[in-house]
This record gives sequence, structure tokens and C-alpha cells, in this order.
Amino acid sequence: METPEIRFAEIFSGAPVIFQDWTTEAYGNRSARWKEVQEALISTGTAANESDALVFVRLISEDVGGDGAHFAYADLTGEDTASLYMSQLRERLKKNQERSKNPYRFFGTLGHQAIPQLFVSDLYKPRTKILSASDGQLSLSLDRQLSFFEDGFGGGGFSVELVDSARRLKWNYAKTIFKSVERSWKYAKDAIEENDRGRFHEAITQLRKSLAPVYGIFVDKIALHKYANEEAVLIALTSWARAALYYRNETGKRILFREVRVTGRKPGGFSGGRLDALELKRADGLKFSKSELRTLQKLSGSSFISAGHLLLKLSSFFGDSIVAVIRDWKFAVGDGVDGKIIRPSDVREKPIPAHLRQILRYLSFVTVDHADLCRKLKKDSWPFFERFGLRGALEYFLPEEVVVHEVDAKISDLKLAFKNETSELDEAPRRAQIRKLWNKLLLSAIKLLDGKEMEVYSRPILMSSSGELFQKELTPVEFANHHRKIPEKADVFGIIEVRGVDSKGEARLVMRYDKLIEAVESGEVRVKGAFIIGKELMISCPLHNERTPSMWLYLQREKKGFKCFGCGKSGQIDEKSIPPDADIVVMPSYRKSVIERDQLWSVPVIPEFHHRIMSLAQRILQENFRHSEGERYLAKARGLDTDLAYKMGAGFANDNLIHVLLDLEYTLDDLIACGLVKISPKVFSATITNLLLRRGMKMGEIVREFGKSQKKGVITGYPWSMLQGRVTFPLEMDGRLTKFYGRATDDRGLKHMKSSGNVVQGGFNMGVLKTDIKEVFLVEAAICAITLHQMGYSNVIAKIGPKIWNILDAIIRSGKNLAIGLDIDANEYATGQTKTVEIMEYVKKVAPHIGVRNFTADFVRQYGISDFKDFNGWWVDHGRFRTPNW
Repeated sequence: METPEIRFAEIFSGAPVIFQDWTTEAYGNRSARWKEVQEALISTGTAANESDALVFVRLISEDVGGDGAHFAYADLTGEDTASLYMSQLRERLKKNQERSKNPYRFFGTLGHQAIPQLFVSDLYKPRTKILSASDGQLSLSLDRQLSFFEDGFGGGGFSVELVDSARRLKWNYAKTIFKSVERSWKYAKDAIEENDRGRFHEAITQLRKSLAPVYGIFVDKIALHKYANEEAVLIALTSWARAALYYRNETGKRILFREVRVTGRKPGGFSGGRLDALELKRADGLKFSKSELRTLQKLSGSSFISAGHLLLKLSSFFGDSIVAVIRDWKFAVGDGVDGKIIRPSDVREKPIPAHLRQILRYLSFVTVDHADLCRKLKKDSWPFFERFGLRGALEYFLPEEVVVHEVDAKISDLKLAFKNETSELDEAPRRAQIRKLWNKLLLSAIKLLDGKEMEVYSRPILMSSSGELFQKELTPVEFANHHRKIPEKADVFGIIEVRGVDSKGEARLVMRYDKLIEAVESGEVRVKGAFIIGKELMISCPLHNERTPSMWLYLQREKKGFKCFGCGKSGQIDEKSIPPDADIVVMPSYRKSVIERDQLWSVPVIPEFHHRIMSLAQRILQENFRHSEGERYLAKARGLDTDLAYKMGAGFANDNLIHVLLDLEYTLDDLIACGLVKISPKVFSATITNLLLRRGMKMGEIVREFGKSQKKGVITGYPWSMLQGRVTFPLEMDGRLTKFYGRATDDRGLKHMKSSGNVVQGGFNMGVLKTDIKEVFLVEAAICAITLHQMGYSNVIAKIGPKIWNILDAIIRSGKNLAIGLDIDANEYATGQTKTVEIMEYVKKVAPHIGVRNFTADFVRQYGISDFKDFNGWWVDHGRFRTPNW
């Protein structure tokens, strides 16, 4: 039997030095990581054993070029920087049980974004006006780095209220808001100190309400984190409340240069990370003059390669009249050592040693960086620092208090700190090479698990035995038959399984339909159109992690299967995995008439991602409603109470909708996928295109394929907002937002517009199905639903357009009686009343226990007027003049 030692000797023969150095570490400090990488390589068939896996590493090590000239601070210390890649790998290996459930790092990242936004604001002025807590404020934008840690957002233990109480937006003075913050902070602090878990939920509720006007969407990012426990959420929000009071009562507005590079990136140099902020103060303790503030404002719009470069500029303008303070912010939740929560006793007397070393490192590196720039300009830097004054400060934001430690180091201390930090400078290039190889290896393993083999292999397929290693190459089929352990799952979701190999040596793929349903419900797999169990449709291929659906499911035929037109993979669907209650109609054809739709549809699936972005969009649209053209239209042209309309979800779409969603790190493709943006070849000068150009996107990144023509080939188009300039109404299904209906406020262009989106349409005001009422009213328009509500019929649902069956199905499932109020349609077809008869007959057939009546006919008999098309038409012409309070 061949021994591992012999195999390893052959593998190491003539191997690159970087591979040998990496192996030493892989079997030492990173042995656990190496075992997980092996598991990934073996499960994908890339390797049959550990020796094969080492061969794979050796091959990719030959592609890790360079001499380590560019290295980071972590390469000096040997710090592990591959946690993000490892978390992604473990997630695909289904070993990521704890990573996302620990939201501390995410909370810390949010704090580093939200708190500085407050510190540079004008909210410290008592008479500054801001929105009240009930109306919220979406003025803050998230930094791009948040996307690394945001997996858990959405679906937590706290529900999102999409529609606030029916009242006009309130603007309060800042002093009123901060009084509310102080009250909620005291309540929360007491609950934490007494460890009264029964009060945690109430404390969080109060903090969310009081902090929303101060921090905006950041508050919900914490409160709605999927994996956060109540204690972590409460401590984080209480710390933010204390920070707000610290700002209000002690610091006021601060002059901050944020996220400045510690050192510039130079050939042969290294990166020292970024400063939280560089704060400027006058040396004499006075406030900056207006002219000085204008100078600083101009400087804030400039680009600086490093903190040393910024200091050089500042000294040229201000000389030694100002003091620079490097601020490093630490939060109770997110910045503790080893993920622990920071307590006051940990930092009250002195800072945490690791944090003190960090601020000293910043000070020393900035000093040296400035000295390097001065040397190039033939300036003496050390006297400058003695006059100018560079200091450091650690600020700990804790639930009980804010603890500040000033760090005022001497030049000799900074020189010593720099010497200590760079003591292993000679080792940094080698460590940088090892880091690059680890990153390349982990990325390759992730791509293999995602089915992206072609992105990994730039060489012939790997050999296995020591003899084969240096003698011959095998074909992929021979390699698979001889070496590969057939994995149980072909994709990370377990939707498609490998069940043996076919006559050509290719894997035989079988789809688990029950696993597909779970993945669609969780939003992991996207669907083109509404996902209805048993219906043929297009989904995103689980095998190659695509965004645009290209896998077709063949269900309505004798032999059920799937085919991906993207990667070409195909297989069968395990019929045993199809839910037994799914009523699949076998082709060649079935008609969609109302009578023959018995039990064809079931509960539609609305992906979590779609619901989340639509919920945010609804909040933005409602914020735009007051004093808008939409509000005036509903009041003047439709005779509606706008407070009631607002309560039921009315909004208005302007430029702010797209702008804020982009600020929240949703991409153009996300907005297209959820139906808020469409592509047209006729809208080059559309607002969205100009907005994206101003945000730094290039035209080539904005243009999308619109369609194909036999004569012109591919036709490109530009994005435009479907709801722009319209009063909007949210559509939902089973408690989840699906689409928006937009009504034009004038007679120009299309009157009606719906967001597209690949989900079921849903209806307006569907929430009434969750109430205790016994009967619901079904009408044809959102405006008619508001009209009837205003008249006293509060349990009204509106369908939009001809699509009604999913709404009707939801009503039947609720068990409530149905009053149908479709339009009169005074023409020869009488469409609305014809449809009413059809629906009544259908309901009586499939749900005889449900009472159903023609509400429109009853309404005409009650009021004796029939010369109207819909209920709002009746209200405008006749009804509102009968109402004494209108």
C-alpha cells in the first residue's frame, strides 16, 4: 500500500516555494480550515483524497504570481483575513450554523456608519425640525461594506409596520425628539441593569420609535436582524441612544474627515487600514470661524491618498492653529475581543490593550506616512508634529455611558510603536503570498461548490495516483468513473441530487420538488412569474447560481423533468417529492376558464428578498405622499380623505424612490427584478439614467438588452421608473408585498401602471382577511376601495386589472363571506356584472359553505341610482354631497 509520505514527496518535488510555505501553515495554524477545504474538493469530485487535494493546491499556487510587494497590516501580524471566504465556504458545506447567528460584527459595522452621520449633523440645535418617530426618516445611506455582513437582515422577531396611523406627517423640534430618546434610554438601561428580560421587548419598541428620527433605517437594520437575540439588540440600541445623548448634551456637531486611509498605497509599501475619523479642533479651544469652515468644506470635497496627505494639506492652510485627533470608535456590541460584549468595568479605568495598540499604530503609521511625504517635498516633518499636535482618542459607546480615553503620545513613543509594529516587516511579503494562495484556494472551492468549474480550471483535470501524476492525463469521464465520489447533492440547496452516472459517464441529475419549494419560499431561487405548485415555469438554475431564470420545469407531461438553457444541464423530477395535494393537469392543454380552475392553484410563494425591497419602497413612497401631486389628486379629483388614504397605504413616486433604494445598496438589477424599473429604448434622457450617471456609473453599465429584431439584431434600452409621478397603492398576498399600482394624476399618457416583477400580483388592502370580520367586499380599484371605506364599508379588497383568481383563492381560504362589487360597465358586454355572475357560480361550486352576493346590485337598489361606472364615480357625482361632514 502506498504511504502518504511517498505521495507527499512526489507532490513536493519541484514545487514552488510559496506552496511549501503554505503547506507548513496548513498543517499548523490552519489545520481545521484545510480539512474543510479538503471536504469541499472531495465532495465536488475535484479530489479523491488528501493527496489529490494537495495536487490541486500545488497547481493553483503556480498561478499566484508577484513577489508580495503589496501587503497589508495583517501580513505584519499574521492575522487571519479569510473569515469572509471561510464563512461562504462553510455556508455551502452546510456548516455555517453559528456565523450568521452571531450578528455582533454586523452591529459594530452599522454603528461605525450611523454614529458619525449623527456627529456631523445639525440635530444638536434645539429648533432643528425633523420627522417625528412615527413617520421615520430614510435620509441615511449605508456604506458598501455592509453587504459583507447583512445576510441576517429581515424576518426577525419584530414585525415591520408598512402603514402608520392615519395622520399627517409630523415635524418636531430636535429637543422634543431627544427628550423621547432620553426617556427610552432610561427605561432600557434599567431593564439591562436589572436583567429584567420581561421588559426587553418593550424597551426595544420604545428605542425603535425614539431613535428612528435620529438614525433612520439603521435602527431597523439592527432591530430586524434575523439572527439577533433580544439582549444583543437591546444593548446595541441602548448604546446608540446613549451616543445620541452624548452628542446632544456634550459634543454637538463635530468636524470630521471619515474613513481616511492610514497610509497611501505605494509600490513596496503596505496598507494600514482606515481611520474611523480624523477630528479637527482649534488649538485655542474656540470655534472655527465662518471662513475657516468654508475652507474645511472645500477640503472635504478633495481626494486624499492618506491621513498624512490630509495633514499636509491642513498644515498648509492652518499652520499650527489647529489640533488633529484620530478618533477610534468602539461599540458595546461589535468591538469586544473574541465577540464579547464590552462592559463599563472593562474600559472605565483604561482602554482594552488591543484597542490601545491599535490607536498607537494609527498614530505611528500616520506620522511615518506624513514624514515620507515631507521627505519627498524636502520638508522637515518632526518639528511640524511638535507644533501641529496629533493626538488619539478611543471612544467607547456603552449602554450606561460613553467612556473616552485620550492618547497623547510623544514622538519617541510613536517611533517605538512603529518599530514594534513593523518588527516583522521582512516576513510580510511571504505572508502576503500565503494569504493570496489561501484566498485563491477558498474562492476556487466556493466556485466548485457553486458548479462553476470552468472558472476554476485553466489546466487539464487533476490526476490521482502518484504514477498517474507524472505519466498521463485522463479524460473527464475516465477520471469521474475512476476517482470521483458521487456527491449526494449537486447544488448548495439540495434541490438537485446526483443519483449515479449514465452510460456516457455523466452524472444523472434528479430534482427534489419539495426542496425547490423551500428554496423559492426563502428567496434563494428566483422565479419568472408567480410560483404556483404544479405549474410549468422558469426558475433560476440552482446549479450555476444565476440571477436571471433560465431553467424550465416540465411538469404538465407524462415524464416530468427540467432543462437549463444557461448551463445545459437537464434531468428528471422525482415525482415522489411533489406534494400529494398538488393537482397537476397534464398537457397537451388545459383551459383557464373559471369553472375549470378547480384546485389548480395553491398558496403562491413570495420570496423574502422581494418582500423586503418592496416593504422599503412602500415606506419611501408613503414619505413622499404628503403635499404631493398624488395627495392633491385624491382630495380634489376623487373627493377622498387623504388621511384615510395614507392609512390604507397611499404613496407617491418621485425621484426619491430610486435614489434612496440605491443608497440602501440595492442595485439597478435588483430594482429591475422586483419590477420598480423597466427597460425601454425610448427613454435615454430618463431621470434614472441621469441619476445613475451622477452616481458614477458608466453608460455601458446602465444600458440593458431590451429585445431582438431580425433586422436590427439586439436592441438596447435604458431604465425608467414605472411609478414615477403617480399616486401609488401597495398590492399584497398572504401578508407580503408583491407589487405596486400607480395611477396617473392627470389625463396625459397611460392612466394605470403596475410594477412588473416575477411574483403573483396580489390585491389592495388584503390585510382585512386577517381580521375577525365575517364578510369582505371585492371591488375593481384601490380608489374605489378607499371610497367605500370612507362610506363605512371598511372591509374592502381591491383587485387591479383582470387578474383575480389568486385573490379569490385567498378569500376562499380565509372562510369569509364575499360581497362582489365589480363595476357596472354600461356597455353591451357589461363586463363587470358578467364576471360577477361567473365568480358567484364558481364560489358556490368549489366553496358552498361560503356566502356570496352581488354587492353592486344591492348598492343600486339601496341608493336608487345606476348612472355610474364605479363607486368613486358615484361618490364624486352624488355621494359626498350627502355627507354632512365632508
